[in-house]
Amino acid sequence: MRSLWTSAHGMSAMQSQLDILGRNLANLNTTGYKTEDVKFKDMFYSALTQKDDVQALPGRLTTAGLRIGAGVLAVGSTTSFAQGSVQTTESPLDVAISGDGFFKIRAYDKSGQAFESYTRDGSFKVGTVGTDQYLVTADGNPVLDTNNQPIKLTGYDAASLKIDQDGNLTALPSSPDVGTTYENLGQLEVTRIAHPEANLAEAGGNLYRLVTGYNPQDVQANGTVIGGVRHSSLQQRALEMSNVDMSQQMTEMIVAQRAYSMNARALTTTDQMMGIANNLRA
Repeated sequence: MRSLWTSAHGMSAMQSQLDILGRNLANLNTTGYKTEDVKFKDMFYSALTQKDDVQALPGRLTTAGLRIGAGVLAVGSTTSFAQGSVQTTESPLDVAISGDGFFKIRAYDKSGQAFESYTRDGSFKVGTVGTDQYLVTADGNPVLDTNNQPIKLTGYDAASLKIDQDGNLTALPSSPDVGTTYENLGQLEVTRIAHPEANLAEAGGNLYRLVTGYNPQDVQANGTVIGGVRHSSLQQRALEMSNVDMSQQMTEMIVAQRAYSMNARALTTTDQMMGIANNLRA
């Protein structure tokens, strides 16, 4: 029976890894996407005692007793927040972050409740709410400024928008009668989050949110430059691509598929052996 459970747990763990690898490959071209990796953990070992004459054999290096494993479990995943490559675009609303900053987004859950989230995806667009226009994500969530407010574009020509490396926004009025000089629209909130793998959790839609019990010292608002040290910079008309390494993901997928097949074969063989044993008893 032990081998049945060990094989079944192995198949389940490999299926979890295949699911994550498939998700990574599916998001190969998703702007700002970060690679996920599965976390494995050994199940409890069974410690069996041995005869004294076996335990005391000369040259034995292992601990006394016999430890029998029960398989492996997939217990979750981790996210690699390594910098992705930056590619230039033609849109003035596209912004790439270099460094450890995150755009701050006001997102909404299924019940319509707003919550603060973060993303590296700078493929923004103009969204309309009533008669007003705002800078929003591809899913329509408002992009926030350093005052934690949506960035309003009403009355301005979005095509003329300029964004400097610190996130300061300027644009021309949409009507020449109002003026022909660039006006300040505020500053993009770029939050510096140290150790994001420990402080952030996925929120869906290429967004992340702070985990319960996050370290407040690791989260710094308006974090492009802190204490005279630049931690991140913005590049307009550019996007950070995903950090998925396709060749590595394909290699890991082949290994996981083979491991799944081996566990499935072990499960089948064990079932056949148990069937033979039952027939012998009969």
